[in-house]
Amino acid sequence: VYALPFAYHNGPWKLYTAPGLEEAENGRERMLRLGVEYGFHFDNWEVSPQVDIDIIEREGEVYVLGVTFARGFDL
Repeated sequence: VYALPFAYHNGPWKLYTAPGLEEAENGRERMLRLGVEYGFHFDNWEVSPQVDIDIIEREGEVYVLGVTFARGFDL
């Protein structure tokens, strides 16, 4: 999946949409990812579970679950 995300942050919540392309057996297909995630903060770490729906040109809807780990650095 190649996508360009546009996000809206409100506190620990993030809503996003990401138009893009998916590599498939029959070539590339257009897709749109819609998602939501919530960030839990632990010291310099953030753990963000996320739920996404990919709307793919010929396949329909695909549901994606994920977790993002991020670490902040003090400069």
